[in-house]
Amino acid sequence: MFTHNTLLSLLAATTALATPAPAREAKPPFFILAGDSTTAPIQPWKGTTAPGGGGWGDGLLKSLENGAAGVNLGHNGQTTVSYRENGYWKNLLSKIGDNNDKHDIYVTLAFGHNDQKEKSGISVAQYEANLEKMAEELKKLKANVIFVTPLTRRQFNSAGFLTANLDEQGLKTKAAATATKSAVIDLLGASKKYVQAIGKAEAWKFNADVREPKDVATSKDTTHLNHNGTVVFGRIVADLITVQVPTIAKYIKKEEKLTALIAAGKVATAEIPKADKKDKDDKKDDKKDAGKGDKPTTEKPETKKPTGEKAPTKKPAEEKPTN
Repeated sequence: MFTHNTLLSLLAATTALATPAPAREAKPPFFILAGDSTTAPIQPWKGTTAPGGGGWGDGLLKSLENGAAGVNLGHNGQTTVSYRENGYWKNLLSKIGDNNDKHDIYVTLAFGHNDQKEKSGISVAQYEANLEKMAEELKKLKANVIFVTPLTRRQFNSAGFLTANLDEQGLKTKAAATATKSAVIDLLGASKKYVQAIGKAEAWKFNADVREPKDVATSKDTTHLNHNGTVVFGRIVADLITVQVPTIAKYIKKEEKLTALIAAGKVATAEIPKADKKDKDDKKDDKKDAGKGDKPTTEKPETKKPTGEKAPTKKPAEEKPTN
């Protein structure tokens, strides 16, 4: 027979069991950007030789606020296989442990440009499997995964239409996201739509080997981005993330004017970063050095129909977080 006190004790115990534990307060995100040179930091010119890489990553990181931070671990010439073989994946995993005490970790996975190349030996099925393996490893470390379909190449046919490129890689990236129950943003679709809307002449102003409008006539790099390109396409990535992962939208600055121009398919330009001023200073130095017998570097800009990026000859220096 239950006494009054016994009933009270049981009710108290039941109430305690039914009361959920307080939810863990979300921490500001720390973004780790993994990928090839279409994610990688913008690279400087070497005299009159254009950089061989540069992507949207820095543009995204510069949009972070409210305690959010990140690091760009995109590297030239990498595939879903070589990124591991060259030690970049191990370095990425260490960044999770270094930052997860104060941040919730978000890792973007953006590959495809080099996996697509025949010489990579990576089939589209292997590409998908490699992405899934990456996501599974990240999730075991409590990191949030955001798959990113590849940035479009800015190649047009004679009729002025953007040529189909990287479509298979885009589909397999989405499939990997579905298989691993991860978030995915369609940068390929969004960048194709925008590049087609503004047309070749304007789209090529984002090319890595273009420092001023007159350079468009001789531009050959339709894969990588200059400083203006990283801001514009970084904004596209930022806006896609705020839609697909709304819980972290408050950590990404709004650029309403730039967002509106992109959404309307109109030409968008960004404020020239300090790094672009350095590029202009480099050009002045080029003129001063002309005729002094300096030998040109052996590096060559990308051909007109690139299928990926040239792999680096040495490992880049350790990256430092942004923000």
